[in-house]
Amino acid sequence: MSTFMNTDPKAFSGVWVFCEQRQGKMMPTTFELISEGRKLADELGVQLSGILLGDNVINPDDVFPTLQKVFNADGPALVNIMTDPNALAMPPKIEFSQMLGFAQTMYKLMMEGRSKEVLDTIDTNLKHWKEVF
Repeated sequence: MSTFMNTDPKAFSGVWVFCEQRQGKMMPTTFELISEGRKLADELGVQLSGILLGDNVINPDDVFPTLQKVFNADGPALVNIMTDPNALAMPPKIEFSQMLGFAQTMYKLMMEGRSKEVLDTIDTNLKHWKEVF
């Protein structure tokens, strides 16, 4: 399959929301993002699309052609993309503002009684600290 490499911003339109899931469950922040995305899409007069990464597209070269097909389709569509669960979850260079945002998010999760999600995040990221530091 050929690789889709369009760098023209006009080829992409609408508001796209990344829908995060963990262990098959939609993360609550996704619903907040969809709500805000809906407001923005309505304000701009464009389509709102949700992108959920999951388990059907396995080959990285197939991601862009598959997304192109889905976004050209009439009506709702869902694309499942297999991701590497061991992929580095942190950027190679971390800015203070990113650390602050991460800490605030973890604090909010803890205050909402979602400490298991915090522990899962820590466990996932600890595996990769040797690569970063």
